[in-house]
Amino acid sequence: MKKKNHKKYPAGYWLGIGLAAGIAVGLVADFALWFFVESEWLWFGAGSTAGLVLGTVAGMILESRKQHLRQDQTRAEKENHKQILRLTGMGVIMLIMVSVFLLLKNLVDR
Repeated sequence: MKKKNHKKYPAGYWLGIGLAAGIAVGLVADFALWFFVESEWLWFGAGSTAGLVLGTVAGMILESRKQHLRQDQTRAEKENHKQILRLTGMGVIMLIMVSVFLLLKNLVDR
């Protein structure tokens, strides 16, 4: 009987795959909502948000199922991962702020 040679993946790999797929599907849904609904800004971001949430959920499910394929991280990789998380969090906060400002601007202009 042959042993299967499974490739090891770093922690967060499957979460990244789920997020990438979710964002791609969300952008397609965003365009479809914009195209089929006659409003310019009403649905802008709804598909992306749904894709982000669904991608996160799918990635977390994949992470838990593929936990046996996880490779251990070194101290330097953990520090690098923390830095990436901090930068990503700051980027998300900035995107939320820009979205709120644009929404308020559109509401005031009406």
